[in-house]
Amino acid sequence: MDELFDTLKVSKTASPDEIRAAFLNWKKSQQEILKHGSREEQNQVSANITRISAVYKIYQKFMSNSESSESPNKISDPPPSPVPNSNPDLPTNSNQNNPYKVATIVLVAIIICGAIAFVMNSKSQKTVAISELPNINSKVETVSQPIQNSQSIQTSQSTQQSQSESKPVDPNPILTQAKRDATQTLFDFHNNITQKNYRRAYECLTPSFQNALNYEGWASGFRTTVSSEVSNVQFITAHGNQIVLSYDLKAIDNPGGISHFKGTVVLLNINGSWKIDEIINKIP
Repeated sequence: MDELFDTLKVSKTASPDEIRAAFLNWKKSQQEILKHGSREEQNQVSANITRISAVYKIYQKFMSNSESSESPNKISDPPPSPVPNSNPDLPTNSNQNNPYKVATIVLVAIIICGAIAFVMNSKSQKTVAISELPNINSKVETVSQPIQNSQSIQTSQSTQQSQSESKPVDPNPILTQAKRDATQTLFDFHNNITQKNYRRAYECLTPSFQNALNYEGWASGFRTTVSSEVSNVQFITAHGNQIVLSYDLKAIDNPGGISHFKGTVVLLNINGSWKIDEIINKIP
């Protein structure tokens, strides 16, 4: 009975009505866990309810027997007359109405109920543990994927941050872009000459530069040119819509062979496009 009193948190001297009220309240709280608890909690609570309910029934039966035996209004039957033992070797049944016999039966019943409940609880826990293994593995796999993704994101962010920290801040991005565009015009001019696209090369010049030249005479000057290669482009100065660049030029003619020049070019920004306004090539 100690387990019943400890579970219900009542005194051993409490009245049956107090114990009954405590048992109903305890059972109500356990049923709430069955509704909202996890599967493991539900299995544990179910085993507890089965075990404590069995002990409480034994307690009720014990109290009922005790009250009926102690009731003063009950008229008890006269004790039967002892039957003489015809065989003196056989012991007489003197313990038939022994009051300790009921207590012994109750104790044995409590032990049996406790053992049954323990075995049932152990089996249910093993079953739950085995059935939950695939779900646990899937949960681990599901959780591990976001962790790997977050680690790769953090690595990418740290790499981008280190790259951004290593790059110097451009104090004048507009000028930087202008230098790039002007340099690209210079390369386009000489690449078109190498590919004999003279009209496209001619379009890399400013209108004033074009007016100072005769296209046919200018284009015929490149008839023997095999290639015109620019390298080592350097920024010299910028003023308003004008940029001045220096460069190395390697020109191959047939006939004529290879020639090297140190060149300077002046470019103007006309309607958002950089055009060559002046070219000076000198032999170093």
